[in-house]
Amino acid sequence: MDEIEYTYRMLKGVMDGSIDEAEIDFSAHKNLMMDLEAYKALKDEPYDRFDVDTWKQNTEDETKGSFNERIRLYGIMVGAGAIAETDYDPVYSLFHGQTEGMKDAWDKLQELEEETYARIILGQIPLDSFDEFVEKWYEEV
Repeated sequence: MDEIEYTYRMLKGVMDGSIDEAEIDFSAHKNLMMDLEAYKALKDEPYDRFDVDTWKQNTEDETKGSFNERIRLYGIMVGAGAIAETDYDPVYSLFHGQTEGMKDAWDKLQELEEETYARIILGQIPLDSFDEFVEKWYEEV
């Protein structure tokens, strides 16, 4: 449940020299090896800065550095990094199932959400329409 934060800590530690890569157990984290290899291929020094100009635009190895890898790594290092560097008490879900309401209404709610978001983004409806969306959402549940 903390895979992204763990990945952030491992990438940061390997790159700043505080963690020996040989000591990492990659078996429990399915994407960590791929993330570490891509990070090494894509990130320029300084490793503790994540500005756009500190990421390589092209790599010699074309198997690394896809757009999705860049977005994933940037999200981990900037987004998850902000969380991992903050002292907080995580609250984990106690329920992982599907409620009756979800079974009955999920498809309709998801369609309502996607349509509303798209129309707001495209400027077809005002941003205030989000409040209407929330009301409709709760009516459907």
